[in-house]
Amino acid sequence: MTAGERRSPGWPAAGACCFPVDPALPVLEVQPLWRPELSPATLILTAAPEAYGPPSLPDSVDLPLTSVIRAADGLHGGITDADGDHQLWLPQGSSSNRLAIVVPLDDNLTIRLNSIRRFQRLQTGKPVNPVPSLQALSVFERHRAIRMLRAWDGAASGASRREIAGVLFRSDFNGLSAAEWKSASERRQLARILAEARAMIGGEYLTLLRGDTRRRR
Repeated sequence: MTAGERRSPGWPAAGACCFPVDPALPVLEVQPLWRPELSPATLILTAAPEAYGPPSLPDSVDLPLTSVIRAADGLHGGITDADGDHQLWLPQGSSSNRLAIVVPLDDNLTIRLNSIRRFQRLQTGKPVNPVPSLQALSVFERHRAIRMLRAWDGAASGASRREIAGVLFRSDFNGLSAAEWKSASERRQLARILAEARAMIGGEYLTLLRGDTRRRR
């Protein structure tokens, strides 16, 4: 669920639904904004106390935000970066001229501090480090996620387990007897892939935002 979903009080019409990001756009051309309480990499910017010295952060109006969403809980936006985009939440909107960063002290503190360091280097003109590996999908995890999506789409469209396995593992299983198919390692592997896909759809996808070590098996 993204920040943009908060703007709509309900469905616009029977049989229709709202999308915070145009589903027709290629994934590499959009910058979805996640709800900040679900994404610990999101930076929370608020007004700095007047007693502090000259701010090291730019005024909120000078931030090069993209994908801006103005919601009841403030302003949400992102800053494009080749080494990993920065997502920001300004609960007070863009009215603050002196900004500070709020850091919730929770189990995701390491991720929050990494995001602050990357953002601070971006704002001071220093080379920005890539997103830490704990927060990024490895090549294996990307491949696994693609397989989960393909398997789930096949099952949702009515394809048989044999047909799905044939596409994923590039082999023809239709000629196998029932006993041969039951003992096939690909059948068991497909069952695990579909079980993981079901868990991801059920909410486990949020662990991808947290860099949760439980998903790194």
